[in-house]
Amino acid sequence: MNPFSAINRYVIENGGLYAASTKVARLSCKLLRKNGIAALVSEIGNTLRIRNAQVARINRRNDLLKAASTRSFKILATPHTMYVAHMLDHALTAAGYSVMIATSIPIFRFEDAVYIVICPQMFSRLPRYMISYQMEQSVSPRWFTPRYLKTLRNSLAIFDYSKHNINFLQEQGIPYSSIFHLPIASIPNYLGFLANRGWNLPSEVSKSCDVLFYGDATNERRQLILTELGHRFNLRVIGNVFGQELYLSVLSARVVVNLHYYDNALLETTRIHECLSLGIPVVSEWSQDCEDYPDLLSRVHFVELGNVAQMAEAIEDVLKHKREAITSGPSAGISTASFHVNRFLLANDLMHFDAFTGNYNYQPDLSTGKVCLSLPETVSRRKAFISQGLPEFKIFDGLRHAQGWLGCAMSYKYLIFSADRLGLNQLTICEDDVVIKNEAALPIVDRYLESLDGQWDIFVGLIAHLNSDAEVSAVVESNGLTFVHLNSMTSMVFNIYNRSVFQTISSWNEEEDHPKTNTIDRFLESKSNLRIVTALPFVVGHSSDESSTLWGFGNVQYDELIKNSANDLQKKVKAWQYSVGNQVGS
Repeated sequence: MNPFSAINRYVIENGGLYAASTKVARLSCKLLRKNGIAALVSEIGNTLRIRNAQVARINRRNDLLKAASTRSFKILATPHTMYVAHMLDHALTAAGYSVMIATSIPIFRFEDAVYIVICPQMFSRLPRYMISYQMEQSVSPRWFTPRYLKTLRNSLAIFDYSKHNINFLQEQGIPYSSIFHLPIASIPNYLGFLANRGWNLPSEVSKSCDVLFYGDATNERRQLILTELGHRFNLRVIGNVFGQELYLSVLSARVVVNLHYYDNALLETTRIHECLSLGIPVVSEWSQDCEDYPDLLSRVHFVELGNVAQMAEAIEDVLKHKREAITSGPSAGISTASFHVNRFLLANDLMHFDAFTGNYNYQPDLSTGKVCLSLPETVSRRKAFISQGLPEFKIFDGLRHAQGWLGCAMSYKYLIFSADRLGLNQLTICEDDVVIKNEAALPIVDRYLESLDGQWDIFVGLIAHLNSDAEVSAVVESNGLTFVHLNSMTSMVFNIYNRSVFQTISSWNEEEDHPKTNTIDRFLESKSNLRIVTALPFVVGHSSDESSTLWGFGNVQYDELIKNSANDLQKKVKAWQYSVGNQVGS
C-alpha cells in the first residue's frame, strides 16, 4: 500500500495540508522532547502502518459495495460447516439479503458476486470477492501456512469466531481493521428453518442411543475417553457424516458429548450450538476460553478437562432427570449472530444505521447503568480493561466503520438510543483505555450528581482538550473533590450522561462525513448550552500503553494534552473564584 494514500487521508481528515502539517509538527516535537528520536521514528512507522491498514480497509469496502449491489451473498461451505452457513443465512436473510449456499466450487468460473467462504483453505479455487470465515483453532499452527495467511490477507474481510484466534491473526501481521468477530450462536426454531430450506426431518425421532459423539474420533485422547464412556452407556460414535443423516443421528440421541481434539483446545462452539439448536443437551469438557461464552455456562454441562468420572456423572444426571437442552440464554440465540452480522454490514455501508437500530432482537446489557465501549477485535485493550476488575461495567462490542470515528460515534448513539428505549435516567459509558485512578471517587461523583436534582447534562471524568472559550459557572467542594460546572467539554474516555442529553446525542447525524467537526466529542463540544460537570483532579486517567483505534497513533500523545487541559481548567477555576470573591467583597 502506497503510504501517500494514508497521508492523503490524514490531510483530508484534519482540514487540509497546513492544519495537518501543523498538527504533525506539534506532536512530533512533543514526542521528540519526551522520548527521543528513536521513539519518534518508531511512532511514525507505527502510525503509517495503521493508517495504511485503514485506507486498505476503505478500498476493500468499496469493492464490497460494488459486488454486493445485488443485495445478495453467496456462501461457499464444506459439508461439515453447514450449520455455520445456516447461521449466516438466517442472519443475512433477516437483514434483507438473499442467500445461496453451495458446497462445491463451480466447474468453470465464480459469479461476479460476494462470497462468504467458510474454511477457505479447504477449496482449490477461490472467488475474487471473498470474505473468509476463519474456523481453525490457533492452538495448532498446522493450518496457518504462509499460503493460508496470504489468502486471509487478500480477503475483503475476515470473520473469526474466537477472540483467541483474532489475537493470533494480529500477531501474524493481519490488522484488526480486516477482522470481524463473528461468534457462533444458536438458531431459534432451527427445525422450522431447515424445513423452509427443504430438509425433511421428522418432528419426533425415537431415541436409539443414550450418548452420541460425532467428529474425528481417531486421536488418542478422544479414543481413551470414548472407550471409558462406552463401558457405562449406550454410546454411538459417528464420523464423516453430514447433512440430514447427521441431524437424524443427533436427534436420535439423548445427550451429545463434546470432546476436545487437543488438550489446550478452544471450545467447539459450532458443535455445541448445533446440538442446542436441535434441542439436544450437551456435556462438554471445559476449555481455556469458556469464559468468552457466558451464555453457554448455564446451557451446557461443563466438566473438567479429561475427567471421565465427572463426565459420566454429568451424563447420568441428564439421563436420569431427562433434562432438555436450554436452547437460548439471556443473550443467546440468533440475536447474537444477527448483531455481529449487522455490525459487519453497518461497518461497510451495507446497512443503514436506522435499520441497525430498528432491530429490536438484540439489546445491549445496560442492567447496571454502566457500560464499557470496546471492540472485540482489539483483544489487548479489552484484556487491559478487564484486568482493572470493574465487573459493574458491562462490555459492549462497539460498532465499526472503515472510518473509525464514525463507528465510534454510532456506538454512542446506539447505546444512548438503547438507554432511552429502556427508560434509563442516566448511563455511564467508558472506553476500554480508561484508567480508574481513584475508584473511591466514583460514588462521591454519583452523590454529587444526585444532589443536583437533574440540573446537569454530562459529567466528564477527564477532559482531553479544554476549549479556550469554555466558561466556568460554578465551583463546589464536596468530599475532597472540586466539582466544576462548565458549558463545554471534549473527551469520551469516561462520561455519565443524564437523560436530559439523550435527545441531543440522538440527533448526531451519521451522514455528515466531516471528521474535523462531526466526531462525537467535537459534536458535543459545539453544543454551547450543555450543562457540563467535571471534577479536579480528574477522576479517571487514560492508558498510555495502547494505540488509538481511531487515528493510528499512541495514546502517549494525549498525556500532555490532558495535563494542559487540567492546568487550563485550574486557571479558569481560580479566575472564577477570584471574580466571585470580588463580587462578594463589593
